[in-house]
Amino acid sequence: MKMSMGKAREIIDDFAKAINKKKQSGAAPKKGVINFRNERTLGIERPIYYVPIELLRYRKDNGRIASDVLSYERSNNKKLNETEQETQEVLFNFLYNKDHEKTDILKKAIKKDNQSDPAIITCDGFIINGNRRKMVFELLNKEEPSKYKEMKVIILPGKNDEGGPPTIQEIELLENRYQLQQDGKSEYSGLDRALSIKRKIKNGISLETQLADDPECAGLNTSDKNFIKKKDEWEKDFLRPLKQVDYYLENLGRPEHYQSIEGRWQSFIDLSNFYHGNLQKESWRTTAANIDEDDIGIVQDIAFKIIRKQNIKMRSGKLHYIIRDLPRFLTNPDAKKSLFLLKDKVVELDKDEKYDNEKKEFSLNEQDKKWGGKNENIFAQAINTSYSCLEAQKENENSMTLIKAAWGKINHNNMDIKNIPDVSLKEFIKISENIINDVSSLKSEAWGRLKGKKKNADNS
Repeated sequence: MKMSMGKAREIIDDFAKAINKKKQSGAAPKKGVINFRNERTLGIERPIYYVPIELLRYRKDNGRIASDVLSYERSNNKKLNETEQETQEVLFNFLYNKDHEKTDILKKAIKKDNQSDPAIITCDGFIINGNRRKMVFELLNKEEPSKYKEMKVIILPGKNDEGGPPTIQEIELLENRYQLQQDGKSEYSGLDRALSIKRKIKNGISLETQLADDPECAGLNTSDKNFIKKKDEWEKDFLRPLKQVDYYLENLGRPEHYQSIEGRWQSFIDLSNFYHGNLQKESWRTTAANIDEDDIGIVQDIAFKIIRKQNIKMRSGKLHYIIRDLPRFLTNPDAKKSLFLLKDKVVELDKDEKYDNEKKEFSLNEQDKKWGGKNENIFAQAINTSYSCLEAQKENENSMTLIKAAWGKINHNNMDIKNIPDVSLKEFIKISENIINDVSSLKSEAWGRLKGKKKNADNS
């Protein structure tokens, strides 16, 4: 029965004919059931074929390399064409550079046990599930061409097959289902996962539909509290941080250049949590931080500048820790004043600073490093002074805690002179005199500070 989930994906006839001509069943024909349409539920089997690896092609709409593809297309101002060999080489390099450690593990596993699970491809050879296996086969083929020249595949239906070829939505669903199986395959990075979710929504696969494939949501309806909780998690962990990333890139005039935020995804998660957990709440802004609604954009811009800077001089620790401390900075008046130095004092690169001696433009990451160096001192001043203000506040709070504790002990119910032995009375008197002298000194110092503040206020 043909599915009605949008328009069928266009099949490239020449590619499909080549696959059909070269596919082989092997010495012992086998079949497999895949999670396509309702075939898993009905137990419908599809034959497993052996297809030459040169006929198998990577798709650019592969969630694992979503950020690389979008960045490449933006940087080169052209769309990748999956039918071209040049594009296939670009996609191979994206996959190869994504996770060297897991690629090495998969390579060793295939060398030891060969290919265990068949890849899933369209009838014209585009891979839906199995891109990394194809990439590893290409690597191994260079070492042993005779052994790694074919891959096991299950082929989705074509134009004249029952049910017809898959739609774009069905392909997105199929990728989603296999990604969520979490059976040891390389996980998408947080950013790539977020972009994959976003692309599926754009292609008509709602967040609820995607969640239905998550094992944790199996059998739950959309109104179930556990389903709603999981949906909230996906929005918190993926979609909301991605919005902050998009705001950040648009703010810099580099939309979809996702590779320029490499290694900073966690900072955007923390910024998103701060944005929704604090900045969007009027009660926190007005009561705790004394921030107007008009200041939200300013605070967000300051956070973007910190994320862009990445490393702060004399400040060890990970970048996202600074983002997590933004609520503390903003609720301390002195720290907030110091932090707001970044609002106006940070400067951009001059046009000629974006190019090398041969007039070639630096990459976005190189430009960010140069920009960071140019603003090194202002970031060090603003951030380190803000932390000093927090430390001073902590010391002040400690002093108040100690004096209150001392007062509480002196006035404790158990403080009764009658309970002190006669032999200890002289010692008690001596300690009491020391307390009186020390408290008197502290009191004089406190009064001195108050008088000094009043004098400065009168002279201003």
